[in-house]
Amino acid sequence: MTTETQGCKDAKTAVTAAEGILATAVAAAVVTTAAVTTATGIEVAAVAAAALEAGLNPVADAAAAAATAELATATAASGVANAAVVAATAGVATAKTAESAAC
Repeated sequence: MTTETQGCKDAKTAVTAAEGILATAVAAAVVTTAAVTTATGIEVAAVAAAALEAGLNPVADAAAAAATAELATATAASGVANAAVVAATAGVATAKTAESAAC
């Protein structure tokens, strides 16, 4: 029976942690993608309603502007979440490389 070195144990722990971070990042990306989908539907409906009013209903215009802003916010959050997935994926690869070297 081979005894693992402390360095190997630490590297395996780092891989497990990196994989957990990746799973969290993926979950966040799924949520933000759903938020973009929802915000897109709301924005389409609000803009359509405002268009029907031909700019004569300031409430409809404000709702359309708010929905457009919310869509922009959701899209930005989704971009950040997707970037986190890329970074976490790289982190897992780095941790696995270190594990291979240590073990």
